[in-house]
Amino acid sequence: MGLAIPHLPATGAIAAFLQAVMIDLALAGAVVMLIGFALLHIHLLNLVGLLLAGLLISVTLMGVAATWITRLPHRFLWLSHVSLAIAFSVALHMTGEGHRSVVVDLGEVSAYNAALPAPLAITPDQVAAHQAGRN
Repeated sequence: MGLAIPHLPATGAIAAFLQAVMIDLALAGAVVMLIGFALLHIHLLNLVGLLLAGLLISVTLMGVAATWITRLPHRFLWLSHVSLAIAFSVALHMTGEGHRSVVVDLGEVSAYNAALPAPLAITPDQVAAHQAGRN
């Protein structure tokens, strides 16, 4: 399922700030709960004050960084285009590598290589590296 975060209408800076704070608190709270359960398991729960201080510092720093980062694309439009290009290239690379991984896992490398041009073929070295990485 997932964590349900109520939608706030983006009517201004205050609404955007509140939405960012809610997301930061949800993420930081999940981390604190995970650490709390780990500490409970190893009987070090007397560090609650330290955990709360860490939560406060991390939420504050995330808020400051998010505010600073969200202002950058407004000042430098080219940064948005570069970020979009990087995200698109990473998505294409992950899709291609995932597809090749499925082809190797299914044992259909010869059919794949027969259907595609030589520069896109999966080499035996790549098959061996994939199988070694799985173990």
